Amino acid sequence: MSDLIADVLKEPGSRWSLKRQIRAWGVLFLLTILFACVFAIELLRHSDAARIADSQHQLDQAATQIQQRYAYVARSFQQRKLPAPETPADNRLLGSLTASVLSGLPRVEGGFYFTNGSQLVGYSYPTYQGSGAKADIPPAERPTILAVARQAIDSRSPAQKRIDTASDALLFRAVPIEGEGLPVGAVWVMHHMEGVHGTSTWLNALGLLLLLTISAAATAAAWHVTRRLDAGVSRIEAALGTMEYRLDSDTSRTGIQELDRIAAAIDRLGKALNLNQQRRTELEQKLRHADKLAALGRLVAGVAHEVRNPLASIKLKLHLAERAGASDPARLASAFEIMRLEVARIDRLVERLLALGKPLKTSLQSVDIARYLEERLDNFRPRAEAQGVALELHSSASLNLTVGVDRDKLAEVVDNLIANALDAVTPGGRVVVEAERSGATNQLVIRVKDTGGGVPLPMRDRLFEPFATTKESGMGLGLFLSAEIVRGLGGDIAYHESGDPLAKNGQLNHSSSSGACFEVRLPC
Repeated sequence: MSDLIADVLKEPGSRWSLKRQIRAWGVLFLLTILFACVFAIELLRHSDAARIADSQHQLDQAATQIQQRYAYVARSFQQRKLPAPETPADNRLLGSLTASVLSGLPRVEGGFYFTNGSQLVGYSYPTYQGSGAKADIPPAERPTILAVARQAIDSRSPAQKRIDTASDALLFRAVPIEGEGLPVGAVWVMHHMEGVHGTSTWLNALGLLLLLTISAAATAAAWHVTRRLDAGVSRIEAALGTMEYRLDSDTSRTGIQELDRIAAAIDRLGKALNLNQQRRTELEQKLRHADKLAALGRLVAGVAHEVRNPLASIKLKLHLAERAGASDPARLASAFEIMRLEVARIDRLVERLLALGKPLKTSLQSVDIARYLEERLDNFRPRAEAQGVALELHSSASLNLTVGVDRDKLAEVVDNLIANALDAVTPGGRVVVEAERSGATNQLVIRVKDTGGGVPLPMRDRLFEPFATTKESGMGLGLFLSAEIVRGLGGDIAYHESGDPLAKNGQLNHSSSSGACFEVRLPC
């Protein structure tokens, strides 16, 4: 169950958990907002304040260029002994100088102011959008133009002024025109900027603050959701851990709808598994009961079969003895001898059956297995020689040391396997006992192989059951009792086919069948 839960809790596809993904989304959202703020700052550079700064720079360049061009024209006039253009009569020339510079500046107008007569001349507005050329200076801005021009003359340096209205801004700039030691006038320019709001900077700052607040709230929400998700998953994990021992336990709700649906599905699955486990337990009990009844039936049938034959023989001999009477003592003695043998056979059967109900008592001794198995084989050598069968022992080098086993119990098993092998082989056949120590499992392995015909397929499933035998005179308890002894010693016994034909004198005996192989494994 724990392995199943561990497999369920593994992330099937993605290396990142859902919690990490949500947090990554929160961080990504925060980075997105930060990049948006950087972009907004760049936009602010081109906002109202940036527009005004750029416009003031353009006005400064325009006024300087007009000033330089006027200075060039004034020197040209002086070289020809003509007065510098400063009067309304020169208005057309001065206007052309102004227009040549302001023609590429939308919504910018300008002109000249000279101290001689305090006049504004050379006015030009080349980008005017009206039906014709604009020739008059706006009356509303005239006082400001005069004030900025006079400020530039008085300070002998550029002067500027900004006037903000509800939606527009007016920018003024003036540059002094130097004469012989003193400024003789000034060049002025004016830019009428529409759609400029004085509160735009605060609105932009407020927007940035709002974006940062939203990003912080979104990131905090992502971390909060992941904490709730983590807590919910921990509850489900704890519930699954409890379900290892109690499948009917309920999973506590997490407060997250999706996780609660998963928890409800787990609860239903646990209850279904618990119900199926109960049904399986009931079925197993019924099957065990049926197996016990079947085994009991086979045992009773075997006992009845084994007892019926001796009883029939005894009944027949009693009838014959009754008929012979005292007139035939020899026949009477023979009948009683047969009855004694049959009663002894029944007694052996009862003794073996009684041994099945007794607990197995073991006593371990240190035994040299190679020598021990050689002694067991020596007991069967006269019988093997009489049958014309060869007995061999193949002992592994891993059995040089002694092994702790129950000497008497193991003797019953080995003797029974060797006797069965001798019964299975024909003259010229061989019985080989192999022994080795398995270091990987720390077990003593004993194999008894023969060159007989092996165990028939129909008998292999019932080989270690009571009264299962292919011998006409056997009771079918030998292998059954051997298996019980081996299991009592903590080991296991199994049947295999020998596989390759057994070698004789270093050569393979191709004429022999695969034979049988009984393998006994005991802890050592």
